[in-house]
Amino acid sequence: MRLRPLCHSTYSAIGYCELLMSHHTEAINWFHMSLSRKRDDTITTSLLNHAMDAMIQQSKDENAKEETIAPTDFIIPEEGGFLDLLGVHTVRFICALRILHSVF
Repeated sequence: MRLRPLCHSTYSAIGYCELLMSHHTEAINWFHMSLSRKRDDTITTSLLNHAMDAMIQQSKDENAKEETIAPTDFIIPEEGGFLDLLGVHTVRFICALRILHSVF
């Protein structure tokens, strides 16, 4: 399997991985790059709209939480967890490969 850097679906797949990890800004950037290569891609357009809606909802939720935050609301990530062992970039790469493999 090869990554095709000029193919719009490569950028859509990476954007989808970012969206699954709730990295909305990064996902939106990847979807924009994909749409710059193929403007009439309805799937990428739908994913872009979903990412933008999710980012707006997240900012609303964060604004509401700022008003009622307490010191006990902070969550400390568990040491030795799955993401800690692999690293975020490795997880992103694996996710992109799985999506690309299912697309091609």
